Amino acid sequence: MNKFDLRFQKTEELIINAFLKVAAGSSFEQIRIKDICAVAMISRNAFYAHYADKYELLESICESLKEKMILGLTPVMVQKMANHQLNESTDWCIDMIYENREILKTLSHCVPERLRRLLQDVFITGTLEALYENPQEILRDPLLNMGTIAISNLLIGCVVQWLDTMDEVSRDEMVTFVKLYMHEPCIILYRKISAHPEIKERKPEKKRGDQ
Repeated sequence: MNKFDLRFQKTEELIINAFLKVAAGSSFEQIRIKDICAVAMISRNAFYAHYADKYELLESICESLKEKMILGLTPVMVQKMANHQLNESTDWCIDMIYENREILKTLSHCVPERLRRLLQDVFITGTLEALYENPQEILRDPLLNMGTIAISNLLIGCVVQWLDTMDEVSRDEMVTFVKLYMHEPCIILYRKISAHPEIKERKPEKKRGDQ
């Protein structure tokens, strides 16, 4: 069946929603294809027409969510980050977490390590790739790499904790927290990365009509 067929897309949606319902009360190891099929009210053959196994389904969900979140990082935000103005990118980060909180909570409880990798890919790797042409060079400098790891662990740890305490900590309170405790370390790291002779900043994309 063509993946652009409405019936195919509807079944895809049923499978994903069923997986998230099953995952909300289980560890990933406990999830069985037959349970997903039962909740989605589809046959096992219908499931396997879409995914090879639950691992492929999980990766598809995470990759789609990653793409959706990174799309919110606009060129204007990237340029402001390059100039060490982080307010808008902080709003983007917290808004993406808040808007996708239900699925992220499920991933946090079901596959915590996969959630951490997702957050790393979006908010650390994603921003560095948007800012620099060769961000892999950061890994080759021990101090820069340690700085990136420190910020990554701080941000991801706080986000995971927030997912469990959203009833107590509002979106605005979380934005204030991140700006208070993370802006200065991020600015210091960006300055050190930009000063590295082997790391090149990306040039802003020219708008149509610009010379």
